[in-house]
Amino acid sequence: MASTPRAQDDLKQWKQWKAGGQEDDLNNLLDRFRGIIQKRVGAFAERTPISRAVLTAEGERLAVNAFKTYDPNRGTNLATWVTTGVKRMQRSVQTYQFGSRITESRAKDAGRYKATVERLTEELDREPAAQEVATAMSRPLRHVERLRSEVDSTMSADQLPGEITFSQGEDREMALMLRAELTGEEQLVFDYTTGTGGKPLTEKPEQIAKMSGIPIARVYQLRASISRRLRKYVG
Repeated sequence: MASTPRAQDDLKQWKQWKAGGQEDDLNNLLDRFRGIIQKRVGAFAERTPISRAVLTAEGERLAVNAFKTYDPNRGTNLATWVTTGVKRMQRSVQTYQFGSRITESRAKDAGRYKATVERLTEELDREPAAQEVATAMSRPLRHVERLRSEVDSTMSADQLPGEITFSQGEDREMALMLRAELTGEEQLVFDYTTGTGGKPLTEKPEQIAKMSGIPIARVYQLRASISRRLRKYVG
């Protein structure tokens, strides 16, 4: 498995990250495999409408997922495992391209889905669960889950909602009250955005996607949802 000096160094760096879970160790790992990630990004950057920044963020997310699932006892070296994981970018690109060519009927469904999510977010004062959206739309849960995937995948960097900004002082204290009401992915994105919950303050959505393992389009969507709710706290 780790037969070459490079493979041995890869394994050593992976073990260090696995043992401590430090952000610096993760960044060092990503740097070691930057060439593999960028090679895959380059394969799509010139022939798809997806920006290089979004492709890179997706490549890094796939690489991090490969780090998390790697098992040295399987007899595969880390570089091979990461290369295989990053190749799944093909599926991400195909999903994006399919989403951008959906039929008029499907586009209407996607529009209705987004409108329903926005309405329920206002009514519930939180992001609705997929089952709640399905009930409101009178559609099967699996159909709504597919819609969410398509809506997320068709969002390019230029189409995504803007940044969330959190004021200092009293406004920030009010904002932190919102954290207690957040769950799952929402709270994780909030923590990275505000530097709370033991997470490092991270301004760029691309970095949040890389560190959290949440697809970049989903990060933007969650930030937009949090921003809407935050305005009720800070005015």
